[in-house]
Amino acid sequence: MRRSKVFSLIALALNHLLDRDHGTAIRVAHLALDSADGLASARVADRLLPLLRYCERVSAQGEPADLAHRLRAFTEHARWAPG
Repeated sequence: MRRSKVFSLIALALNHLLDRDHGTAIRVAHLALDSADGLASARVADRLLPLLRYCERVSAQGEPADLAHRLRAFTEHARWAPG
């Protein structure tokens, strides 16, 4: 159930990006990461990659950079977690 919520939040963040509502996309992505805390899932990590690519592309500072750092940490951990 928790992973489903995370998937929904990721999809919502991506929709905000498509609507060019970058601030809301970043806030929702942070919510997705908060909800995914302690969840080691390669599927979640895969779905976060488009958000990571966006953050790496738009800025080296500020909110996108902070989010990119969190996304990178989560995806690296999830991909190497056992199970």
